[in-house]
Amino acid sequence: MMKKRIFLLSAALMACTLGAIAQDVTILHMKDGTQRRYTNGVKGTTQMRFFEFAPEEQTKSIGHVTTSFYNDYSYQWPVTAVWHADKQYTVAVVWSDDIPENFGARRGLCFGTKPGLTIDNCDTLAYYFEASYLEELGIKGMIIGTMNLNTLTPFYYEPLQEELQPQRFTNDNRIPVNLQPGQTYYYRTFAQGYSLQNNEIKPVVFYGEEMSFRVPNVIMDSDYNTYPQFSEEAMAQFATHFPDSVTAPTRAQLEPLWDKWRQTAQGAAYDLTPYISTKTFDDGIGYRLDKIPDEFYDWLIHREVYIDIWNGLIGTVSASTPYLVTNVDTSWGVPNNTWICIDPENKSVNPEVIFHSEEVMPGVNYKLQLTFAPETRGDDYSNLPGTVETSYLPKYQPGGSISQRVTIFGSTEISGTEVTTLLSDAFKVSTTGLDLDIRSRVTGRNASTHTRTLRIAQLRLIPE
Repeated sequence: MMKKRIFLLSAALMACTLGAIAQDVTILHMKDGTQRRYTNGVKGTTQMRFFEFAPEEQTKSIGHVTTSFYNDYSYQWPVTAVWHADKQYTVAVVWSDDIPENFGARRGLCFGTKPGLTIDNCDTLAYYFEASYLEELGIKGMIIGTMNLNTLTPFYYEPLQEELQPQRFTNDNRIPVNLQPGQTYYYRTFAQGYSLQNNEIKPVVFYGEEMSFRVPNVIMDSDYNTYPQFSEEAMAQFATHFPDSVTAPTRAQLEPLWDKWRQTAQGAAYDLTPYISTKTFDDGIGYRLDKIPDEFYDWLIHREVYIDIWNGLIGTVSASTPYLVTNVDTSWGVPNNTWICIDPENKSVNPEVIFHSEEVMPGVNYKLQLTFAPETRGDDYSNLPGTVETSYLPKYQPGGSISQRVTIFGSTEISGTEVTTLLSDAFKVSTTGLDLDIRSRVTGRNASTHTRTLRIAQLRLIPE
């Protein structure tokens, strides 16, 4: 089938040249039987230029992008770029066209949720605002979505063989619609201007091909998961167990503990079937746990918490590389026959070590039982006593400076020849987790009679 083509004669592109007197008119006979009459100039000849234009070929180089989700599901978008974060989507549409600049056209996008888009029939009519960045590249562009432009990564534009910076599109070239999962959206480029028709300047609009994309309805953008994950409603109900003065655990903080509880006899025996709901998505079946059993909360607040002396170590200050002393003779009475050694980086400084546990619950009264090992490595090492101070750090960030401490044990002497066990008064934290700080407090006066080495064997939190 022959493509329908429109011939555009721009008044701005007609010119007269020198010569003798010409005919009064020039008549164009169109294929559809119509005629177009144009008055000649007063010179010998009239020059006219014609621009062939195919509406279905106006838009160039929009492109396609593929995104991947769970269960090997992928989706292809007929757009130039896609960004996806925090259950939100934003897309970019970049195009060029063949309309001559003399046409004086205003470009833009018709956008909506129904097909058959025109400038008079769309949800949003967005005119392209000339941006020097895009003009230099000879393209037009529009961002569709509500994500912060400064968070959007550059995207590769194949026709130009370079990356484009979405931040430089500006909010003027943006349709700020919140793209909804499962919704199909339609868009269509247009160029709106004027042409000479029968000696009259009349408005005309040229459209590109109407295109559409459907926002995927996938598991990761919902309150479901590939396994029965706590729903937002279940988390809100579970949070009521905790006092208003503390911050309840997040879903990410609870899930590792949930897995541990499910491995206990009580947790394994608990029937969750009545509380699990399912839903079908583009990438498979999603699952959701709509209630968290009270038994799980009781287990959380009554369990003892042990901080792993190796894996729980998250930072040191003024210390040499920590290492484990293992296979300690049982006669020493060291828990698990293992302790961690924190040596000072030089003899004149006191080392410091920070441990972390994500299993300490806010609002629960705990007592800290802190066990130090004696020097078990033989006569080649000093078995002098030490002095330590223990605190917890409410706002500690790994790698950051320590600006706030809450003392648990003040300066306390630790034996170098036998196990030392300390038990604190009860204390509680206001957010999930605990950063525990242990540091040597040997003074210069006592440097010859005490060691600055820390020998830590066990960190245990006992709920009251």
